[in-house]
Amino acid sequence: MRPETNSPAPAPQALSPDFLLREWAILLALLCAAFLPVLRWMYDRWTAPDSYTSHGFLVPLVCGWLVYTQREQLLALPRKPAISGLFLFAASLLLLVVSGLLRVYFTSGFALVGCIAGMIAYWGGWRWVARLWFPLLFLIFMLPLPEIAIARINLFLKLMVTQAAVACCELIGIPVVMDGAKLQLQNGDLVVGDVCSGLRSLTALIALGTLFAWLYPKPNKLVRGALLAAIVPVALGANMVRIFLNVLFVHLFGKELLFRPLYDSSFTGVVDLHLLSGFLVFVIALLGLHFTVVATEALSEPETASPQPGARESMLLPDSVIAKDIGTV
Repeated sequence: MRPETNSPAPAPQALSPDFLLREWAILLALLCAAFLPVLRWMYDRWTAPDSYTSHGFLVPLVCGWLVYTQREQLLALPRKPAISGLFLFAASLLLLVVSGLLRVYFTSGFALVGCIAGMIAYWGGWRWVARLWFPLLFLIFMLPLPEIAIARINLFLKLMVTQAAVACCELIGIPVVMDGAKLQLQNGDLVVGDVCSGLRSLTALIALGTLFAWLYPKPNKLVRGALLAAIVPVALGANMVRIFLNVLFVHLFGKELLFRPLYDSSFTGVVDLHLLSGFLVFVIALLGLHFTVVATEALSEPETASPQPGARESMLLPDSVIAKDIGTV
């Protein structure tokens, strides 16, 4: 009778990229079929003429790229399917059904993210979800905001940037009268509309700034925290600068020159100086975020290491004393 020996358990085999791609292509195709009405709603909102989430097309592509950059770490992880992932998947499907009955598509978008996370947990385990937590949460930036939320945020932002423009004009002596979101000048009136409120650039810059903070190459949490904290103030400040420059341009050159068509085509529509000034928001905001990173890096750099006490004393002692001490050892 041979004694029993405890043989070590075989190491889990790494997954092949072809197997992983084939399985997940089928799972995602089935998921897209289930969420087809939600995807159609998101597409309509992304392609609307005055869309506030026109960057939504790029979000899934960015998430796919983020997953691709972690492919080696993912393929090295063993598969440990978690049955609790099915509960998350079922809860997300229930949220989809309830949202569909109430015709609240915004919450259906969260159900889509929850279903993907539940599928990953059930298929590979919670370690896979922990590895992919940022791409999963980044998908939220593709969800369009509810119309009522957009209306309320637009009203708040319009009044805020209008008051800021009036304050800047009064500071440099430009006569201006504020009537709600309307600015009355000597050379014409300007109305800060919903498109000029800054919400469109704010939503895009929040997503972009969050991605920059995640991709920051150095292990400096202070810089990442400062970058995340600066996104909203920098975006709002950039739009305030844009509105003020438009007011200043109207005061100096007139309203007609600001809205005079520079280019017109079926693809771009009418292009004027007012439209081009919208790109100035992103330039100023990106420069502001870059300055935030540079300034925080300069403040968080460790101080130059001071010499050890023994080394400092040896620097102050004469060479003859040091030689004498060495000889007596």
